[in-house]
Amino acid sequence: MCSLLVTLAVLTLPIQASGDDRDEPPRGEHPPSADRIAPSQSPHIVWPISRQYHRLYPDRVSVLEPTFRCLFGTCWDAAITYSVGKLEAIESASGRTIWPKPVPCRVEPTLLGMDGERYIFTTPHRIFALARSNGRRVWQVGRAPPNDPGADPESVASWVAHFTSSMTDGRLYSASDRGELLSINLRTGAVRWRRPTTTRTAGLMTADSRYVCYATWLDGQNTISILDADRGRLLQTARLEDDQAIQTLRSLPDQTLLAATSQAIQAIEPATGKIRWRVDTPHHFVPSTLHVDLRGLCISDDGRCITKYAFPRGNILWRTPPIGIDPREGLWTETKCRGGWLFAATADTLVKLNAYDGYISWKVKNPAGLQLQPPLFEANTTTTIAPTRPDNDLETSTQPHASETDTATRYLIRAYASWDGSEQTIADGTSLLTEPLTSFGGLFVRDDCLILLDGNRLIGYVGQVGSSGRQIPGKRQ
Repeated sequence: MCSLLVTLAVLTLPIQASGDDRDEPPRGEHPPSADRIAPSQSPHIVWPISRQYHRLYPDRVSVLEPTFRCLFGTCWDAAITYSVGKLEAIESASGRTIWPKPVPCRVEPTLLGMDGERYIFTTPHRIFALARSNGRRVWQVGRAPPNDPGADPESVASWVAHFTSSMTDGRLYSASDRGELLSINLRTGAVRWRRPTTTRTAGLMTADSRYVCYATWLDGQNTISILDADRGRLLQTARLEDDQAIQTLRSLPDQTLLAATSQAIQAIEPATGKIRWRVDTPHHFVPSTLHVDLRGLCISDDGRCITKYAFPRGNILWRTPPIGIDPREGLWTETKCRGGWLFAATADTLVKLNAYDGYISWKVKNPAGLQLQPPLFEANTTTTIAPTRPDNDLETSTQPHASETDTATRYLIRAYASWDGSEQTIADGTSLLTEPLTSFGGLFVRDDCLILLDGNRLIGYVGQVGSSGRQIPGKRQ
């Protein structure tokens, strides 16, 4: 089976060309609307940007990124920060505080997502919603253990898995370590239904408007339980023959269930629990590269190339030549709804290709652009950040590759246009060189703003449209 797939991959290899070699084909520029990748909401920045504000916190600060980015009402005009037990919302374009006062939270929560009126968070023991406008708690499910060093943390249930999306009709599905699955109304926090599970979930869930599915590991076998989304009734149980753990569980647009291990991808019919099709690789699938559209799924099966498998049979539609040189360097992908484009990145290369036929539109070199963090995909650009190197004509530290060192390091931020891969002028020069940082904490994108973290400092680089033109003085929280 594996050798057959490799042969098919060679036979179906599309003719590739970079954007510099020829014009893009009409089909690549305007694929049929039915084949376009499902929309993904992204922030938008108008370049150039400049340093407009910074904030100081009592201790190390983090910016919370939403786990589920495509809920209806998701917007990027603010950032949620966490430092020393407090949550805070700030305007991304000005750095000003939105909420009247910070919200206490003993442990750093996960931001599950947001809609037009509330942010949805989870901690190991609580799920709660805060109003976007003032930070007041709207609802809560679960409770934290007593604030007592002698208290047993096992005395209350812990949440082990969550799932929500634009396809779940305003519902959040959560599983606890007590063998319980809940359906929660995102607007009110009301528990629609609560069902015991026969086994504890392995931490993977997915759902759509009809089905809720969760994976478990039972007696050395992968088992997927399929429930009715409206009432929580168990409909089917699918058992996979693989002895490898499931790494990815996804609901497809045609309501097929997709389960991927490191070396196999299987499509399951939820109504019957039977396998529709299966593909294998002698290497390893890279879960971070999995993306789905109406025609099929794109994924890397070796950390270097990207392959598209067609619905409904799993046959190969196309396969790219190697994008990266060394699979140990990592490979990331992101999708854009406009035109059905797929963006891929390795440690030193950015690529834009057409999800319809695999045609490579452009390919640019970006040395060290992924060694620090994956690229940021905004609406019209792709942004990278990398520590400066000794051979650059820039000021560098004695340890330019160490991002968590006490020695100050400067970082280079670059942005590439989505349409042709050209490097954008994002500051006074083409790229932006940061001030020296002692404890890099990440680069984040919001509407008209890049947010840079350095230990207990938050620095805002604001674009032309969002800039208020005012310097926000350092503020100790």
